[in-house]
Amino acid sequence: MPTECFRRTLWICVSSLACGAWALPPLVPIEEQAAQSQPVPDVEQEAEAIAQTPADVDVPEIEDDPGLWGTLITGWKRRIEMGASGTEGNSRTGSFRGSLQLTRKSENHEFLVDSTYQYATRDSQTTQDRFSSNARLDRLMVGSRWRYFMTGSYERDRFRDWDHRWTSGGGFGYQALKDDETSLLARGGMSLAQDIGGLDDTLRTEAILGLDLSHAVSERQKIVGSIDFLPNVQDMNEYRVNAKGGWEILLDPESNLSLRIGGEDRYDATAKGISRRNDLSYYAVIAVEF
Repeated sequence: MPTECFRRTLWICVSSLACGAWALPPLVPIEEQAAQSQPVPDVEQEAEAIAQTPADVDVPEIEDDPGLWGTLITGWKRRIEMGASGTEGNSRTGSFRGSLQLTRKSENHEFLVDSTYQYATRDSQTTQDRFSSNARLDRLMVGSRWRYFMTGSYERDRFRDWDHRWTSGGGFGYQALKDDETSLLARGGMSLAQDIGGLDDTLRTEAILGLDLSHAVSERQKIVGSIDFLPNVQDMNEYRVNAKGGWEILLDPESNLSLRIGGEDRYDATAKGISRRNDLSYYAVIAVEF
């Protein structure tokens, strides 16, 4: 008896499943379902719409995705500056200055890389051999004068009491003035700095207080300058001041060729050994942007 009840129960279950499976719609692949769900296009209506389309309407072209690498290398403005001088006679002197600037601006970011190399000789003796590179990334706050930034720098100078110097930090900036002619940006923050291969390799913390100024005198002339005050927060008697300025004249608008006359002063109250506290240089270079 129990066996017969079990057989009947099993038969009822199998029959129910079979009837349910029969009542379900047939399985259709997803591609076919999507094709079936789309309405059948009316060929005559499409032909009439194409015929009524104006002939002068430009059909937008689909641009290829540049990818990550393409995004990183496109959109940059490059600037190269070069200048040289020399004498031959009672004394032989020669000097060279070259720099490369990379800038990229968007709605939310501004990125700047500025690298400079200076070399000079006198009577076959090297008197200057210095390389420096500075980078800064600004994150703009849309609709506000405020921004925040990250910065880093590297410097190598053969005639200092250290071999290498690096800094890394960040902070906030405030666009005090911005119009078609003048731009004034104030910056403040903190950074870490270290002199390697010198008398003191201690890692120190420096404050950042800076100003960036740019003013267009005319359509072809502008004045640019910046100053950074970098005191050691552990000892305010140890500080550095970096200041530079220049007058730029656009010579050829078609080729973006310009003449720049400027100067740069670096004061380091922490200088020891053979290093002098004040280091002033001035120059005249030809610059091209592309």
